[in-house]
Amino acid sequence: MSGKKVSFAETLTIKVGSFLRREYPSIAFASSGGTFIQDLSQGKEIGLLDASSAPPLGWMQKIFRRPVHSRRFMGVLWFSNKARNANYNNWVLEMYGTQDIDFLREVAERLAQEFRTSVHLKQVSEGARYEAGLSDYDE
Repeated sequence: MSGKKVSFAETLTIKVGSFLRREYPSIAFASSGGTFIQDLSQGKEIGLLDASSAPPLGWMQKIFRRPVHSRRFMGVLWFSNKARNANYNNWVLEMYGTQDIDFLREVAERLAQEFRTSVHLKQVSEGARYEAGLSDYDE
């Protein structure tokens, strides 16, 4: 035997995603552009969808009577992004609209405590945004 050891580490994205899945089952994950993603991988951000929400019917859905699968895109949690002043010690949670401010404030406080970091909550648009593209609910 050579005496070499094997180590294992999860990326920050996966660690935080696992925590969010466990503590907040109403959150689904997205890219920073709002497209649903099932499995997290190494990255510098996690998009947050409200898995329990759906937007009002648009004209296409009214005409074609297609089910609406889009969820509210609450925001993006940035771990590292120079333009946003986010780094691994000071995360930025960008929020779309104010509908989810109380919920996201709670999430930010829990993340700051669990991961011993600072989380700055920043509103970046007045109105809500919705999931990009069509996907099935992950329930």
